[in-house]
Amino acid sequence: MVVMLILTASGTGHARGRTQRIGDVTQFVAPVWALFLTMNRQDSEGTEQLLWSYAANMAVTYGLKAAIHAPRPQGSGTDSFPSGHAASGFSGASFITRRYGFRDAVIPYAFGVFTAYSRVHARRHYTRDVIASFVISEAIARLLVTEHPSRLQIGITPNGMSLRYTF
Repeated sequence: MVVMLILTASGTGHARGRTQRIGDVTQFVAPVWALFLTMNRQDSEGTEQLLWSYAANMAVTYGLKAAIHAPRPQGSGTDSFPSGHAASGFSGASFITRRYGFRDAVIPYAFGVFTAYSRVHARRHYTRDVIASFVISEAIARLLVTEHPSRLQIGITPNGMSLRYTF
């Protein structure tokens, strides 16, 4: 589906607007995906960490926007750096990676990447803006999210002990 969305975007102004509108929606896919994942796994601690990490991500992102006043590529304002849409998109994927492992976050990252692409393609952000949003999302996940206990399993076997870690 993400590939189809990307393939529909061309260099025309109409397609640029369509890509931007799709990105306006896809920014929420990874956070909502993460929320459903925590609920499906009955991980109330994970749900709380998701909400706190998302709130912190948005606070840092919009705090930096207010402090830096970077102009947008098309000149419509001075709140380009970092991208709030990309921060939202990457926040859920970064949470999932930290909490449950990268394998569970592949599709949410794809939506985050598309959201970032849509912002640059629509000339609402520079590439540096969306990369900064990715870095901020990853850093906040590392600070506020703990690994789910099921990722590290220690057991006793007939031959001694076993250790298993899921990526």
